[in-house]
Amino acid sequence: MLTPRSFTGPSPSPHRAARNMRLGKRLDGGAHEFIDQILALSHRQLPARTAAVTQRGDTANIRYMRQAIYYGRAALERKDEAGAREHATSVFSNQELAGHMCWPGDAPDALGYNHRIEQMAADPHYGFHVAAVALITLAAGWWRHGDIRTKGEDWLRRHLEVVRSCATADGTAAFPCTRARTNPPMWDVASGVLREVLRLPHQGPLARKPYLPDREGWWVPIRLVRLLAAEGADLRPREGERPFLRIPLSVARHPWGYLATMGPIPHVGWIAHPVDWVLKRYASGSHVEYGRSWTKAPPRVDARGPIESR
Repeated sequence: MLTPRSFTGPSPSPHRAARNMRLGKRLDGGAHEFIDQILALSHRQLPARTAAVTQRGDTANIRYMRQAIYYGRAALERKDEAGAREHATSVFSNQELAGHMCWPGDAPDALGYNHRIEQMAADPHYGFHVAAVALITLAAGWWRHGDIRTKGEDWLRRHLEVVRSCATADGTAAFPCTRARTNPPMWDVASGVLREVLRLPHQGPLARKPYLPDREGWWVPIRLVRLLAAEGADLRPREGERPFLRIPLSVARHPWGYLATMGPIPHVGWIAHPVDWVLKRYASGSHVEYGRSWTKAPPRVDARGPIESR
């Protein structure tokens, strides 16, 4: 029988959750508490605080993390299997309805106007989504829920096919996204997950500090896909097998680089900080060009490069 066991490695580093709660900003610690709880559960350690599984006003990433935490925690505590299973299953069924990394809300409308669109979110929201699904996939093995395990592996494979289509040969990803508050957007976690699955060398902080995924919630998606691979999961993307993308995404790849575009904009009431196109030249290192919120048309390109630059 599976039982909780103590985590004997380095303690997960705290985020801002406790401070937010002290300041009264949230009833709970929010996303940063939840990602730390996912990290703890990945070590089969029960978080000290039990998070509510739903809360009015949740965004897509918050709701899916709540449900993943409930599913994982219930597996360790061996309780409410039916309820936990229902929450885990809804993470996938809701995205089949509203789109990849999107949520229809607690009272979805027929036309989808009130759906919350977080398709291919940038960091840190990217990690929140992938960690939620990866934890569900891992915990499905604890429960021996083969159907949920299959759904989780399929979600991750299809997701990584989108990432792979917008990445360089060394696994550096840059794709049209939402929730992109920084300039440029951050795709570091997506790059790390792709490299881990494709067994490419890690770069940047992960090359210098390979222990980060085991200690910090920001990087926990990499730990989770590593654990799944160790259990025999095949997460390598399969060409052409993508998830249902609420906003169509196309990629034109050329010898010099690629142009990825997302659009047209959907008729929804909530989509935050979208980046609708990304131009990546392979010879430009980490530099990318991008457009925001459908305010500027993407450049025209051909086999030789961007046409405007010639």
